[in-house]
Amino acid sequence: MSTKEKLERFMRDRKKPVDTATLAAYFMVNPTTINYAMGELENEDKIIRSKAKGGKNIWQWNYRLAFPFKPAPAQPVEPAPIVGAPIKAAPSYAHVRGYDD
Repeated sequence: MSTKEKLERFMRDRKKPVDTATLAAYFMVNPTTINYAMGELENEDKIIRSKAKGGKNIWQWNYRLAFPFKPAPAQPVEPAPIVGAPIKAAPSYAHVRGYDD
């Protein structure tokens, strides 16, 4: 899995913005690698970039345009009907009583 795919998966679950240094420390890669991969995600409109004090890049998932695919909920399946009459058997608990019947 590439760094871009890891970042996309990570950012999809985040609600708060994250800066480049935090992402670089988390994934143990160079901040330049993070900026490059996040720039590609920004070009795909999946990520929003904002600038902070000192020129730091702050990244946030774009919830307005990049919704993850969610499959339609499965329809409940009815159980198969029981065929035939039920068998009435007397329970035997010989092992509980401590002797055989």
